[in-house]
Amino acid sequence: MYRLLEVILALAPFAAYAAWRYTAADGGPPTSALIASGMGLALLLLALAWLAAEDRLPPGEVYVPPHIQDGRIVPAQTQPNLH
Repeated sequence: MYRLLEVILALAPFAAYAAWRYTAADGGPPTSALIASGMGLALLLLALAWLAAEDRLPPGEVYVPPHIQDGRIVPAQTQPNLH
């Protein structure tokens, strides 16, 4: 899912430029296209805000990165903050 979002975000400027070039000869994009673009941008911002809130650690927990302990790799985890 994240890879698809990354690909869409990477290709979005090229799609916007192609749409602009296609409509530039006719005097610019129609109003409905501008409204649809604005709604799409608003939806993208809401999705990014939701993803940021969803991936946040709970209060009082800290991220412990992967490390080697006794010759084995211990995966990343969260632990309560003891300070």
